[in-house]
Amino acid sequence: MPQSSPAGKRPATHLVIALNPDFWPHIINGQIKPRLCKAFSLTEARAAHELMEAGQHIGKIILLT
Repeated sequence: MPQSSPAGKRPATHLVIALNPDFWPHIINGQIKPRLCKAFSLTEARAAHELMEAGQHIGKIILLT
């Protein structure tokens, strides 16, 4: 049996599996798009990490190669 996270919630993998039949087709066909906060180059990885740690962002933080 999978262990619970520290907050007593099931691991995120269970959420992904549970959403798969209903959620992922909408991502694939473009009906739902992830929200992008900011994209950083790899040389800006420190700034990206600082933004993430600050917890003030909404959306994905992306590192580009």
